[in-house]
Amino acid sequence: MSCSDGIKFPCIALISWQKQEGRNSLPWQKTHDPYRRWLAEIMLQQTQVTAVIPYFQKFVERFPTVEHLASASEDEVMANWAGLGYYSRARNLHACAKAVVEKFSGRFPLELNKLLELPGIGRSTAGAIISAVTDKPVPMLDGNVKRVFARFFKINEVYGTAGFEKVLWDLAENNLPQEEGRAFSQGLMDLGSMICTRSNPKCLLCPVSELCRAGKEGCPAEYPIKAKKKAKPVRHTFWYVCTRGEAVWLEKRTGKGVWKHLWSFPEGDDLTHKGTPLPTVFHEFTHYKLTASPIHVLDAELNESDHGGWFSREDIEQIGIPSPVKKLLLEEVFGKILLA
Repeated sequence: MSCSDGIKFPCIALISWQKQEGRNSLPWQKTHDPYRRWLAEIMLQQTQVTAVIPYFQKFVERFPTVEHLASASEDEVMANWAGLGYYSRARNLHACAKAVVEKFSGRFPLELNKLLELPGIGRSTAGAIISAVTDKPVPMLDGNVKRVFARFFKINEVYGTAGFEKVLWDLAENNLPQEEGRAFSQGLMDLGSMICTRSNPKCLLCPVSELCRAGKEGCPAEYPIKAKKKAKPVRHTFWYVCTRGEAVWLEKRTGKGVWKHLWSFPEGDDLTHKGTPLPTVFHEFTHYKLTASPIHVLDAELNESDHGGWFSREDIEQIGIPSPVKKLLLEEVFGKILLA
């Protein structure tokens, strides 16, 4: 474990930098409405700001209040989330909206313990929401902030371990400003995203570089210390792209899995249907790589049910479909096979 030796994070310098150089015109920063700040924080988990902006704007247009989101169907929510990835966030988002309406009459609680009771809201997300809405200094630790603190204090624990998390949370709690929590939290996130980047950090532009331990020793890129990466396993599957007339057959995923509740092609580990091969699809998840071999099957005998049905080109815009599946649908099925 690394000791800070009494070094304190220069909060005032960071706040000043954030106001002058940080991001202050993002769509969700135009209001302190808890609903919009919560929505942005969930979308920003493991996703870059540039990718989030169009999804956020589409979401608030379609679901302007937490009541609108709570009353929407699962397919509506998934259709507006599809492509943003990490789909458990969307499922928790929907569940959280319902809980806020049912338990708190549609008003987001701003007490830490109450926020932590809601689906999909952890300690860091709760802190970010409270700071953004109330301007109170509250500790939070997203990926960018962890990187900033790990370098500034030169933490020798391995990233992601219990020891690393404990040290970082202790530092986050003990290095807060007296006021202006909104600018401080945003400043930490901006610093990690804009200056203290994973590779090639811009130390010469950093407002806290004079006290940064890893920076002063010329080794910022070595922190946070990462465990050795294991090669991701590769999973191979066959997708059966069944068409009839001007429609394609899709099934709603049930059970477990990252695409749970999304619509996709029937699939199998073995080739059980004869048909015409389509371009292979490669997709990488957090823990494995997927190689899918799509097979076009014409006029297959399939029974419609709650978990499967025929969809037209217009229909697929109204349901949640994983991005690689939708790409194949648009480029091959409706772009070439059905010639929409």
